[in-house]
Amino acid sequence: MKPSEEGRAPQAPLWRLLMEIGLILAVIVLAALRFLPREDAVPSETQEPAEAVEVSPALFTLRLHGMDKTETLSFAPGDRFVPPDAPLEGYTFLRWQTGRGDAVAAEGMAVWEDADLYPVYAMKLGRADHAPYLSLDEHGAFHPGDTLSRREVVQILYFLLDTDLVGDGSFLDLPKKDPLYPAAATLKQLGILSGSRLHPDETVTRREFLDMLCALFPRSSADVEFSDLSPQDEDYDLFRSAAALGWIESGPETAARPDEELTRLELASILSAAMDRHGDKYRRNSLVGTILDLRSDDAHFWDVAEAVIPHRASGTGAEERWTRCTPLPQQKEGFFFLGTDLHAIDEHGDPVVNGSYAGVSFDGEGVVTSGDPELDRLVRDLLPRLVDPSDMTREEMLEKLFIYTLDQLRYRKGNYYPPGEPAGWEIAEAKSALSRKAGNCYSFAAAFCVLARAVGYPAEAYTGSIRTETTPLSNSYTDIHGEEIVLPARRTPHGWVEIEMDGESLIFDPELSFRLFADGSASPFIFKAGAAERRSYAYSTERDDPDPLSPEASPAVAATP
Repeated sequence: MKPSEEGRAPQAPLWRLLMEIGLILAVIVLAALRFLPREDAVPSETQEPAEAVEVSPALFTLRLHGMDKTETLSFAPGDRFVPPDAPLEGYTFLRWQTGRGDAVAAEGMAVWEDADLYPVYAMKLGRADHAPYLSLDEHGAFHPGDTLSRREVVQILYFLLDTDLVGDGSFLDLPKKDPLYPAAATLKQLGILSGSRLHPDETVTRREFLDMLCALFPRSSADVEFSDLSPQDEDYDLFRSAAALGWIESGPETAARPDEELTRLELASILSAAMDRHGDKYRRNSLVGTILDLRSDDAHFWDVAEAVIPHRASGTGAEERWTRCTPLPQQKEGFFFLGTDLHAIDEHGDPVVNGSYAGVSFDGEGVVTSGDPELDRLVRDLLPRLVDPSDMTREEMLEKLFIYTLDQLRYRKGNYYPPGEPAGWEIAEAKSALSRKAGNCYSFAAAFCVLARAVGYPAEAYTGSIRTETTPLSNSYTDIHGEEIVLPARRTPHGWVEIEMDGESLIFDPELSFRLFADGSASPFIFKAGAAERRSYAYSTERDDPDPLSPEASPAVAATP
């Protein structure tokens, strides 16, 4: 019986069988070829065996794009490349950066891929003609402690860039018609300024100025210290760079003071260091002239001279020599007034700054001072209403101040001082008297004393006692230190002023004149009391002075100090 058709396995087509056989044969042939010897691998009788060849890793290409050519360099992976400076006449080289805008560190970079580096420049700061960029006032004073506005600083930087370029930067608070616009727009385009508002009339801080200036110079990464900044602070890198470049001082005891307002002296000092211009220290001061509030031996004198005196120069740094100079006026020794502010020139032709002259003290700007800023403000506010140095002699001014003291101050009980109290007590008393317009004899004396010094008189305030017929018995009082003071009979505690004039120590006693004038005992008042008045009232700084009443005694003096 034949098997049924349903039980047979289906037969494969002939073409599939032929293809499978061909594939099998191909595999066998390839396998056989793999084991056959290669003709070029069989050494001849004369050929030596080939040495092993070490394969070099792939090299990376680094392209330095200069202003006029491109230099192509090859580096193995990981090689470190320190790019050279790329000087360009009239510009300051800042750094190299990649095509992505990443800055290349000064210590170089490791090469791990093909790259392109491009130089970044800033306009060079500093005019070739050394033209002044700051000015003195109409009297010849610099005012080193004054602050500067953004308007002033922006104009100075633009002037020192010495360019006719007008950039297209803009600020919402600076219209194009503003004279500052060309400078601000250019500095913004150059990356020196940023932001949408300039705030031109606000003062500039040290941080803001250094941030502007550092845009024109390569940053430094040297390690420095400040007493008020750590490496974690936001401002540290900025001030570190400024210190490393020699613009500012640094050290563990030195403060960076980033938020303090920039002064005119600081600006001149920093810019002199940045431009490497430090004046001609070999030039005689007589050929430079006098800056009325800065001594020629001040460490920053030549920084300011660079900023304010027209000159031409050759060389830089320590080699700078002024070849031409328009000197400032040379002042003569003595006192002089700028407005109603008293100044002095010493015997060397220098302004007296942070020192004294003829018994009168002067502050850091060369203006007469009591040593107390609040008292100085009171005096300087008062003087313009009382004296006019352009139309009055110093003695006329002194008399006017004496009249003001006895006329404007009201008598009011106050502090008592022991006889012979050391100098200095008059400062607090004068401050109280001039602000309250009242006080006792010590207050009157103290107020007149500081006013007299303000017009150039070496006034000294004294404490002691004077004779009075209204105090027949011993007089006792408690002084400001809590000590009980007992005076001899017919004496009362008192304060007065003495000034050396014409070889004689004269007494100026505004409170006594006030009382004598008020009760009609003296007309006119006693302005300058000489030897006769000294004997008559028996002025004494001693605690125990019997002082018998003499025939020269004056009429009764009220016993109120």
